[in-house]
This record gives sequence, C-alpha cells and structure tokens, in this order.
Amino acid sequence: MNKTFFRYWILAFPLLGLFPGLWGVFFPAQSSYSDLLITHLPNALWIQNSLSKMGEIPLWSRLILSGYPFSANPLAGIFYFPSWWGLLFPQPAGLYGVIAFHLFVSGIGMAKFLEEKHMPAGVAIFGGLAFETMPRLWAHFLAGHMTLVFAMCWVPWLFWATERWIKKKGVRIGLPAMFWGLITLADLRVVLPIGVVWGGYLLFRMVILEKRWKDALLLGFEGMAGLILSTAVWLPLSEYARLSTRSGMSGAENLVFSLPLEHLWGLFIPDLGGSPEWVIYPGAMLLVLLPFSMRKHPDSLFWWFVSLLAIFLSLGEAFPGGGWLYRLLGLGLLRVPARMLFVTQFAWIMLGALVLFWWMERPPQVTRLVRLMGIGMVAFLLLLALGVTIITGNVFRPLWVGGLVFFLAYAWMMFRQTSGKLAGFFSTPVALWGMVVLCNGFVIASGAKVLPVKEILNQNAEVVRWMLTQEQKTQNFRTYSPSYSLPQQTAAVYGIEMADGVDPLILASYQQFMEKATGVPSRGYSVTLPPFETGEPSLDNRMYEPNLHLLALVGVKYLLAEFDLKGAEEYLQTRVGETRIYQNPYYRGMAWLEREDTIIPIPEIRYTANTIEIPHVEQGRLVLAEINYPGWKVLIDGEPGEIITAYGVLRSVLIPPGFHQIRLEFHPRVVYWGVIVSVISWGVLGILLLRQKRIA
Repeated sequence: MNKTFFRYWILAFPLLGLFPGLWGVFFPAQSSYSDLLITHLPNALWIQNSLSKMGEIPLWSRLILSGYPFSANPLAGIFYFPSWWGLLFPQPAGLYGVIAFHLFVSGIGMAKFLEEKHMPAGVAIFGGLAFETMPRLWAHFLAGHMTLVFAMCWVPWLFWATERWIKKKGVRIGLPAMFWGLITLADLRVVLPIGVVWGGYLLFRMVILEKRWKDALLLGFEGMAGLILSTAVWLPLSEYARLSTRSGMSGAENLVFSLPLEHLWGLFIPDLGGSPEWVIYPGAMLLVLLPFSMRKHPDSLFWWFVSLLAIFLSLGEAFPGGGWLYRLLGLGLLRVPARMLFVTQFAWIMLGALVLFWWMERPPQVTRLVRLMGIGMVAFLLLLALGVTIITGNVFRPLWVGGLVFFLAYAWMMFRQTSGKLAGFFSTPVALWGMVVLCNGFVIASGAKVLPVKEILNQNAEVVRWMLTQEQKTQNFRTYSPSYSLPQQTAAVYGIEMADGVDPLILASYQQFMEKATGVPSRGYSVTLPPFETGEPSLDNRMYEPNLHLLALVGVKYLLAEFDLKGAEEYLQTRVGETRIYQNPYYRGMAWLEREDTIIPIPEIRYTANTIEIPHVEQGRLVLAEINYPGWKVLIDGEPGEIITAYGVLRSVLIPPGFHQIRLEFHPRVVYWGVIVSVISWGVLGILLLRQKRIA
C-alpha cells in the first residue's frame, strides 16, 4: 500500500509548474487573452459575491449582456461540484488549485487504467505523466479553457471504470456512469469526441474481441445513466441554446475551427502559443516511441485506427468531403472539429505505453535505418530553426524547442541500446519518468507566460474609478464599449455591469436589439457583442455610430471607446489614457415608469442575485433595463402579476392605480427540474456503489 501511495505521489511533481498561479495569471506566450479572465474568473467572483453578500446561489447574472440566465450557461460551473472548493480561496488562485487537483487526478486515472490493462508500474506511471503533461491539455489550460480541462481529466477514469466493468471486477456497476456524468457536468462540448472513442472501445473490447453483445448494450445504458446525472446542466442549456444565436449557426460556422492542413506540421513542432484547438504535438517521447508501435497486435491496430480517424475528423472542411461527413455524423453541432485531436493524443499515449511494455519483454532492435531517421529528424528541425532565425532575424522558439526535446528523447532511446551502467540507468523507470516530464515540461514552459495578478485584474481600472467617483450613492448603471475598453475581469472585480460582453451563448433577441443600438452589423455567429470583424477591438468598430436612445433602454450611462465615437462628440466627459469616456444624455436609470408621454425614473431599486425589489411605484408601465427570460416572476404587493416583454427584450409590468411594492424573482422551472433529477440520480448511484462495496 505504501509503495502504491508513494508511486502515485510521483504524479504530483509536474504540478510544481502551477506555483506561479499563486501570484500570477497564465497566458499563451503569444497572447494576452484568456478565457479564464473573460469567463471563468468573473463567474467565480459573481458566485463568491452572491454567496457572501446576498446569501444566494446565483441563477441569474447581471455582469454582462444586460443580464443572462447564469444557471443555464454551462460555463458558469455552478452544478459541477468537484470545483466548488475552489470558491473558498481568492481568485484566480482558487481556480488554479482546482486545475492542479484535476491534473493530479487525471495522472492517477491514466496510471490505474494502464494497470488494469496489465501494464507494469513503471509503464503505468509513464502513461500518467504523459497524460498529465500532455501539451494539448496544457495549451487549453493556458488559453483559460478551464471546464474543458476538467472534463478531459476524467477521461482516463472513464476507461478504467469501463475496463473493470468488462472484467466484472469488484465495484463496477455504475462506475462508468459516474465518470461519464462528471465529464458531461464539467463540459458538454467534449461529449461527442469522447463518446465516439468510448463507444469504439466498447465495440472493440466487448463485441469484436469477446463477442459479448448483451454486456456491450448494458454498458451503453451506463452512458445513458451518465447523461441523467448531468440533467442539471443540459436541460436548462437546451432552452437557452434554442433562444440564442448559436441555434442559427450555418454549416460553415459549425466547422470554423477545422484543423488547417498546414498545421499538421505541428506533429513535430510544438507551438502552444497559437490556437489550442490546433495543437497536435504529442510530446517528444511519444514521437520516438510511436514508430515502434506499428505491429499486428489488436490493441495497436485499434488505437492507430482511432488516432487516424480522429485526425481525419479534426480536419473538417479542410479535407475534401470531410465537412460533409462531419455534418452527416452530427459532429458539427459542437463547432470545433479540431477538438477530436484530444482523442488522438489519448490514443498515442496508449500506443507509447504498449511499446514500453513490449520493450520490457524484449528490448527493441534499433536498425541502422531507424538511427539515420532519428538523426535526420534532429538535424532537420535544428537546421530549419537556424535557417528561419538567419533569414527572418527572429528566433522562432517552437522550432528550436522541438529540435532540442526530440534530440533529448532520441538520445534517451539510443543510450538504452548501449552497454554498461549508462544503459542500465536509462532503462530505469526513473529515467523514463524524468524524460517525459523534462521534454513535455520544456515545451509547456516555452509556450507559456505569467503576468502579475494585480496588473491583470486592474486593467483600465482608472476608467472604473473615474466613473465611480461620479456616482455618489448608487452604482446602478451599465457601460457599453465598442472596443472592449473595459475588460470583463476588471468589471467583475469592481461590480460594474456591462451591456456588451463575450460569451458563446447570446440571446438572439438581444443580439438583434444591440445590432440596432450599437450600429455594428452582425455578419454571422460571434461570441462577442458587438462583433469584431478582424479581431482588433481597438480598431474594428470605429466607423459605426451608436444609437444612444436605444442604449439608454438597457441602462447604459457611460460609453467607453479607444477611438472617437461617431455621433457622441459633444458628450465626451474625459479621457483616461487612450480610453474616451462619454456620458449618455438619455440615460433614464435601471428602471422607470412610463405614463402616457412621461418617463419617471425609479430612484430606489434593491438587487440580489435572483431578485429585484422596488419599494414604491405608482400606476403606469414599469420597465426594467433587464433582459426578459423564461423563469422571471413578478409579485405586486405579494400577489402574482404578469411580466410583459417591452421593446422586444426588456421586462415590464403594468402597475394598477395606487402605490405598490414590486418584487421580481427568478424561478426557472427547467433548472429546478434538472437539479431534482440530478440530485436524485446521484443519490441512487451513491447507494448502488456503497452496496456493491459492502458486498465485495
């Protein structure tokens, strides 16, 4: 037991690379954007503030897009319970702690899966370290794709549980459902890629090899049970997605992140600084091992088939006929064909482990051709790096890193073939583990950068401070920026609400309203509102004139821009650095009463995460600068009333004669039903697993 315990703790060593997260924020080396800052950190802060200051679990968020159903957005993470403990700590350190936990758990899961496949301990730990330091996994981490990393880290456990189920070993019934449920709770975007390889593995192991059709069908029911466990996520999402711009995506937009053919060079050149979706690099150690895995062995043939099929599907429209096949299989629903490359990486780790297992039984015969090919690859990469550096005058880091780590991995393999103490050392598990951590760690470090937390969380904070000095008693206003002048993490830190925003799910009705309000045309699906046509926020929308009257309807009091705003020149208040601050003269507050042609602002509004209270309001039409959405209810003096959509997107209530107290509450039935189903199903699963353990 102690040896096993110690062996698994070796998998904690790569997590030392996360220590800078205690004082900094990770980014890809060539980028200053991260989904951690845009989405996950603001969401975590909103949950923390709602719990500590309002005593509520937030089902609604007012941070961006003039409000949106927080509980229906899977990126909110409020139903993914393995990450809850991270909310106990300051951010982003809490989120990085959750990432460290998941990476460590993923390494253990991969090692245990390989042990179930009868791999020796040294090979199993190699597989765990290879998974834990997978360059693609870390590329997603650097890009801030937190929920995606969470989901991927449970995949080895899904296969471990499946292997136990197949062998009818110990506690097994319900285990695959549990890990499939955790994967779908964490991030539904990986359901199809992981579902494809998991289904293929069941077909291969239970039907092709063992002819156990009935057991294969029973395991299929585990997959259905896993989806039931995650009902709290996908049931509200189904309603939200139907009402969002995502429902109107074209076939071309579904395949926009297909892997370009020219990026296949990334198989040998590790570039983690670009798009994480296009990272195909498996690591130098696997590059050295993979050629030796080409045998007529059932496991080898299966994993090679899986890896090559996943590469083909990742190409999407980049390969003739690939886009048509992708849509035929329904895989285009997830918009990112290149996400299939994770399947390829997983398959290659399995192949690398197989090679090491075979080498333990019989050392490899490294022929002269293999030696020449290895030397040729090292020379090619290093000479190419030197040539590019001389010609361009710039050091293309990925080429140098790729050549260096391949040289190290190749040297490790060749030292194993020598005689004496040197060969003995390089044949030990410690040398094997050290090489995979060294090579992959060097690649990860070369593709990452860390910036101070204080600097990142206060980007353009001077603008926020100026606005807050203008507001003596209240902070009830929104901002709009056509140039992303107020980063979402800064707004979340200071509690500023935004009419613009970045999120994969934007209500279609709100997008149409804002197209008129901002003057920025929509040219298809975009995760940003307003859209940035060329990806340059400081320049793209400088030619468009906003409609200040319409922006006032969603509570916009201040407009922020990195350029002179057309039609608003006379309303310029000040300039902080390059940011111009304009005040909307038509601002009418966050709620107002409409009576004939008169607009009466409501001075007193009380907010919590899921409620809005207005203590005193007279007869007329009460309009709130809040997006209407299914689940909002209104009480007039404690009696149910009716919410009517105003101006195509806002909530309004007809107030009868006299003085009244108004209370709006967000009670999304679809969320409640989803939570009830998930809680009951997790409870049943827990009882089932405990009973099996007691019997065992």
